[in-house]
Amino acid sequence: MSGKLGGNYSAEGIKRLYAYELTFNRRYMRLSIVNDNMNTVKRILKLLKPYTRKIIIVVVCTILSAAARVVYPRISQLLIDDGLIALNLNTVVKYSIGLLLVVIIIQCFSAVETKNRIYINSMLSFILSGKVLKKIFRLKLHYFNNTK
Repeated sequence: MSGKLGGNYSAEGIKRLYAYELTFNRRYMRLSIVNDNMNTVKRILKLLKPYTRKIIIVVVCTILSAAARVVYPRISQLLIDDGLIALNLNTVVKYSIGLLLVVIIIQCFSAVETKNRIYINSMLSFILSGKVLKKIFRLKLHYFNNTK
């Protein structure tokens, strides 16, 4: 029995066998985790599907609001450089009105975005609460009596 463990396997063969099993299990675990994550993502997307239009509105408003926020410092710079430093009142008025319009546009986009985002959030909470309540009502009464 020198160099062998029990029947037909040598010590090196058993090490290789366990190493293979560990490698296989790690791969299987990774695949299992990826599949579980993909299933979760699919379920979340299925929940969000009725709100795709509102989600698109939220994303577009966010992008447009960010673009307007990028323009704001440039208009401020022009207001200061071309209007205040040069003491040109017409330029100051023109750029001030431009800044006011940019702020109004940013606030409008933010309002539309917030309204749609809150609607999606409240509806998802409502739907998920309803599903939980239906699940609880389907449970048998003895499930709640078990105090162990």
